[in-house]
Amino acid sequence: MAKIVPSLFLLSLLFTSSFSTLTAQTCSTLTAQTCSTHQFPNHKTFAACNDLPVLKYSTIYWNYFPSNGTVDLAFRETLSIFDLTDIRWAAWAINPSSKGMVGLQALVAFQRSDGTMAVYSSPIKSYDTHLEQGNLSFPVYTLSAVYENKEITIFATLGLPNNVTTVNQLLQQGPLHGNTPGMHSMSGPNLKSYGTLDFLSGKVEATDTHHSVVSA
Repeated sequence: MAKIVPSLFLLSLLFTSSFSTLTAQTCSTLTAQTCSTHQFPNHKTFAACNDLPVLKYSTIYWNYFPSNGTVDLAFRETLSIFDLTDIRWAAWAINPSSKGMVGLQALVAFQRSDGTMAVYSSPIKSYDTHLEQGNLSFPVYTLSAVYENKEITIFATLGLPNNVTTVNQLLQQGPLHGNTPGMHSMSGPNLKSYGTLDFLSGKVEATDTHHSVVSA
């Protein structure tokens, strides 16, 4: 795997007092058209899926295995609806232990300028940190990504710590500067893309928490 040149990131949270809860839509209801009918290029199938709140063109799919506490997942994000270019990065992260930014365990992917895919894990250890490639606090057994039809999909198999089923999740995307992730939008859905996901029940909660990842 090629070394990823990180850019400097300042991570900050501005908490508000209001919260909104969105009930998850199962594959047999309102999400059927965008969720369950999608066909992956590698023909993978998933038992559960959910169109994620806030960033409306993001979807997560998963198979949860309670016997060994692992989850096989795909995070799919459409890129071209955000601006005139589809050359962007996408990221999905979870924090198994808290709702703060510190402790987030991220999966990041983008298409390099030569057409190959960059995909790596990045642990967030402080508010002022580099978005560097590194090992997460739990096992990542498989990790890959594809770019097709102006979408990035991250595939991963994770070992959930202590077989936890509810995690705090963050989804994000932004532009590329060469082969380096740049600053995402500082308004709208990008600042509210934080919530919780229950792999067992499929319930998703979106908090009205303003979040930013700023490259310097």
